[in-house]
Amino acid sequence: MPTTVLLDSTSSKKRPANERNLTLLEPAVGYATRDCVFLALIMFVSSVFYVSRLGFYWDDWQVLKIFRFSEDQSIIGLTRSVFQAWPEMLVRPMQALQWAALYPLFGLNPLGYHLVSTAVLAAGVCAFYLVLRAFTGRRLISLGAAVVFGMLPHYSTDRFWYAIWAANFGMLFYFLSLYGDLKQLETGRSWIWPWKVIGSVCLILGSLAYELFMPLFLLNPVLIALKRLRLKAAGKTVHWGWIGSALFYSANPILLVLIAIFKRRMSTRTPTSGEFGWWLVDNTLDSSVDLTFRAYGFNLPHILSAVWTRYWNWTSFIIALTLALVIAAYLTQAARLSREQPPRAAVLGLIVVAATLLSGMSYAYLYSFYLVNTGVNNRVALAAAVTIAIAWVSLASLVSLAVFRRTVAANYAFCVIVAALCGYGSLLNNTVSSFWIAASQRQVQVLKEMKQHFPSPPPNSSILLGGLCAWTGPGIVFEARWDLTGALALTYGDNSLKGEPMWPWLTVTEDGIPSGPDTSHKTVVYPFTSLYLYDVQNKEALRITDAKTALHYIAKSSQFNEQHNGCLTAGFGTGLPIW
Repeated sequence: MPTTVLLDSTSSKKRPANERNLTLLEPAVGYATRDCVFLALIMFVSSVFYVSRLGFYWDDWQVLKIFRFSEDQSIIGLTRSVFQAWPEMLVRPMQALQWAALYPLFGLNPLGYHLVSTAVLAAGVCAFYLVLRAFTGRRLISLGAAVVFGMLPHYSTDRFWYAIWAANFGMLFYFLSLYGDLKQLETGRSWIWPWKVIGSVCLILGSLAYELFMPLFLLNPVLIALKRLRLKAAGKTVHWGWIGSALFYSANPILLVLIAIFKRRMSTRTPTSGEFGWWLVDNTLDSSVDLTFRAYGFNLPHILSAVWTRYWNWTSFIIALTLALVIAAYLTQAARLSREQPPRAAVLGLIVVAATLLSGMSYAYLYSFYLVNTGVNNRVALAAAVTIAIAWVSLASLVSLAVFRRTVAANYAFCVIVAALCGYGSLLNNTVSSFWIAASQRQVQVLKEMKQHFPSPPPNSSILLGGLCAWTGPGIVFEARWDLTGALALTYGDNSLKGEPMWPWLTVTEDGIPSGPDTSHKTVVYPFTSLYLYDVQNKEALRITDAKTALHYIAKSSQFNEQHNGCLTAGFGTGLPIW
């Protein structure tokens, strides 16, 4: 007769029978729901500082332009318009569908989009907690890892940039897929395959939204194998035959190969086997240390000094302090109720090492291109942040055990350390958000003044912006052709307008000023027949009629860039450094 296994590490020695029974019911009854509500509230409170003041950035403008001028305003029609105007998006059909689903609801109002993005991020944090709870059976350390993950500054852009919310969506479906796989181990034979189907569907949806979590899907069978071994060791029956096991463990790799083939056919940007090599091993080691410890660990004194001396904001600090106190109180209560025994020090040390390496392995291909920064490039660190959070929380538990030998004292110290990490993360996220807020305000100001001083550009005109920094810290003002072109079309209600910042490296031909290829790989030329420079500093529109005039304005742009510390050349994908 198989025995029922209690995976929670709660000690039941010398406790009344009714209290032990209550402990058995904790994972299934009230605490999981209560913890998810707590995590959701923490995520929304942490966004109060910035969510209502964010705007549109980078790809947002191109997407909104496509939707604004789409002849078919249905969700399917809007999605089709994205694929027609932006063929590269065929590689992420779920992302295009998500954009199209929100546009009829919010139009050109950024608040609605950012609230939805925050809600999806909060749901992902809750799903992460449920996965950890199902895998470990431990409430306190699972809750600590989830709340730390929710506050990490490593992926700050995913909080501020609407177009990238598909990455949050992919994260949510990754955790739902893993949760579905874990549930197969806890259910009867009749529910094994329904849960696997749910997990596989989530894998497909998440991967077709964004690619960041695709490497982690390969980790799922390993995690399930470990969980299965623990269950068997505890005497619990797992209803899998050898055929079912073979199909289960091969499902994720097969699906990922098929999705990779699809993405490769849809986009030339998808990496091929020839782009991988031993350099990935070096990147794994470098990015593991950089992501987990160096960027926001070893650099802590420097970062906090910069915040204090240059970017201090009392509202941001009060929010961070309030969150830290609330998190400490809630975790302390959870520790008191569960009375968990912390994992053994050797196990914690092993988890720190494994999580550190996994963060680098999931990020190795991206590290050469994106490193670790506060700008738009850090959007790709979302998947790696999962294992970073696990490493940080395991290290916090290890330190607590080293300082306090008694379980109760060690658990309370763990709660305080986790709360401090969350307060630190909130303060940094709010600080970074202030630059995105300033960038949005600068956009609105420039477009308003342009509409006032240059009210009626002729159709099919090209407008280059002069005297404008492309970034405010990591926040993007206008960094590319697609964002300024989209903003111009929406500002003037004219889909024929195009433009970009006046870059110092632009060249001149007899016919006009060529720019680089657009997303459909077509070179864009701004012809002299209807080419304007809008001088942001002097608030005037100037005609560029020939090559000599064009060279003069390009030279002025180069001087402006030098006078403003490379604010037109130094921050593509990263923005300007802030610490």
